[in-house]
Amino acid sequence: MPGLGVVASADPATRALVHGVLREIGFSVLEVEDAREIEGLPVDARPHLAVLDTSMGGLQVGPACSSLRKTQGCEHIRVLALIGEEDADAISRAIDGGVTDFAVLPQSPAVLGQRVRQMLRAGAVLDDLRKSEATLETAQRIARLGNWEWDLGSGDVHWSAEACRLLGRSPDIPGPSFHEFLSRVHPEDAPLVRRSLDAALRGESPFSLDHRVLLEDGTVRWLHCQAEVTRDPQGVPAGLSGAIQDITERKRAESKIRYLAFYDSLTGLPNRLHFNDQLAKALAIARRSQRMAASRRDSFSRPRFSGTTARARTPTRSRSGPTGATATATSSSRPTANA
Repeated sequence: MPGLGVVASADPATRALVHGVLREIGFSVLEVEDAREIEGLPVDARPHLAVLDTSMGGLQVGPACSSLRKTQGCEHIRVLALIGEEDADAISRAIDGGVTDFAVLPQSPAVLGQRVRQMLRAGAVLDDLRKSEATLETAQRIARLGNWEWDLGSGDVHWSAEACRLLGRSPDIPGPSFHEFLSRVHPEDAPLVRRSLDAALRGESPFSLDHRVLLEDGTVRWLHCQAEVTRDPQGVPAGLSGAIQDITERKRAESKIRYLAFYDSLTGLPNRLHFNDQLAKALAIARRSQRMAASRRDSFSRPRFSGTTARARTPTRSRSGPTGATATATSSSRPTANA
């Protein structure tokens, strides 16, 4: 990233040392005696790297670094502090002041050059990370999609900036706890959300559902919530990582489509499709009721006999008398007309 590098030191020898190192790396170099001179540079000439010499005792690196980073165009400037030998207090002040790195004087040009290169490589990684985070935040804002993480051990919940906005909160204030989030779920959807969450923690099903939330201003918002459970080596749930997406407009469109499918757009009256749909439902209910009624009728009409009655109504096998005539036990016991 070589561009403009500035060295601020009251010592001409130190300025010459740093000047040579920065030129070898590829920077164009500006020498100043006071770090405050950097703030007066034009915006298009702001440096990418500043080397601040605190070894002479005239520069307070903390205030200087803080003031420099508040200057337009210097928000992410790399700051290398040069510290006097064995000056522990100066090292602590430099770190607390927000410098990128520090080096202890005296330094050989080769060692100082490697220190600067290492600082630039680390800074490049931070730049890439910062850019990725900005890109992700922009994508989430466009898609109205936010992510969250819940640590079950500590109870801490991290919400992305867009997730906070979807819940009606400013990203600048701490996000809600997960129990506070659950308290914002619409009362009609709360039981489903809790059952789904419990089932996911038990490993029975994934946590994925649509539900409503009530914002602080009373607005109802539809969210699609999806999460995965992370577990420790013993299989015990350790946390959840998930995402929420605003699907309010989709739900409104679905409701509008459903209304237009079953109601006349001019009169607002139910149409033929609505009639057929309601008729089909009514017939299905009637058929179920008829089957249940028939089942009950069959159960009541089935004969239920005691053991004695059953034996009395069962015809006995015929017996042959001594003369060969056949008679039954029931007929022989009845009186005849000739008797």
